[in-house]
Amino acid sequence: MRFSWEIKSVDAVFCNGVARLNDLSKEAIIQAIKDQDLRFLTDDSNKTLLSEKKFSKECVRCCVQETKNMPLVEELLGFFLVANDETRKNVNGLIKEAISSTIKLNDEKLVIGLLEFLQTDKKIKTLTDTAELTEDAVFSATVEQRSDILTIILKWSQNNKTKKFTHKSKTYTGAQAGPKINLSSIIHAAKKNDYDRVKILFRYGYRLEQKDNMTDPLKKIELFKAIASPAYIVASLENLNEVSADFFCPIKKCFEFACEANFRKSTIPEYKREYEDIENRCEDYAISLLEQCEDLREVEVFLQTRNSGNKDANYILAILDSRMKFVAHERFQYVLLKKFGIGKFSSSLLHSILITFSNGLHKM
Repeated sequence: MRFSWEIKSVDAVFCNGVARLNDLSKEAIIQAIKDQDLRFLTDDSNKTLLSEKKFSKECVRCCVQETKNMPLVEELLGFFLVANDETRKNVNGLIKEAISSTIKLNDEKLVIGLLEFLQTDKKIKTLTDTAELTEDAVFSATVEQRSDILTIILKWSQNNKTKKFTHKSKTYTGAQAGPKINLSSIIHAAKKNDYDRVKILFRYGYRLEQKDNMTDPLKKIELFKAIASPAYIVASLENLNEVSADFFCPIKKCFEFACEANFRKSTIPEYKREYEDIENRCEDYAISLLEQCEDLREVEVFLQTRNSGNKDANYILAILDSRMKFVAHERFQYVLLKKFGIGKFSSSLLHSILITFSNGLHKM
């Protein structure tokens, strides 16, 4: 039995440094890209190296970040589209790498130039869905938290839904409008409670909806976590412009989501921790809203608000839903004191009062 270090040393002798020459060839290709010299693409002997998935991504990333030259990027991507079957299989990943790299540079001209190239190139349109590539750009800008670039991409996409492009004497129709429900960009932003990006996406028609037919439990948790996030709740409230819409109260929404999470953690015990985190975040956000009241008058208005179609005020809902941390807050206790003459009490007494009061309300 030979040890691995013996194998490596023997292979090095017999290969006479071939591995090292391959490394140098890669370095030479990267340097050529930096020098904006793509003549190496015409040499068939380089196709083996350029067929390597990892190295081809490095080439695209280098071309975008080091040259910032759109014609060169187009030429390099065009090569990978036609070189051989192996490079063609990697094209989707390479295009995503190019998109991600342009967005990291925060270069508006480069981002839009790449998107328009992807929208109009005939070979790319036959291999992939260009609308999905635009969504990849939206997702990348969201992850990188580039608000300006995200807005530019969304405006470009919106303006070009029916626009016709002319590229190399040929005309192409822009991407068609479609639903923007539960797309990865807004799920990611909402899960991270990234209000700035959620607000931008919401403004451009991105929405989240719970799906009863979703079978993957992890995807269901991720979607619920996004919908129940404070960022999405606030964005929904700010964009509720319909005249006929029911009154929308963030506290009520928080309690609804907290109750649903509480129910799910008891019925799906294998994901108890995940749903417990969502429940706690909802209640913590409701408490933070309570703490933003500037005086006791605002506290009273805040807690005594009734929602459309619901006879119970917010403070009643908190008791009915057994929101212990919320009810134990000193500002909530102020309202209890004023309404019912109940002062401060211990957590055990609070718990017994809540149970008694809740039972009494349910019988009414």
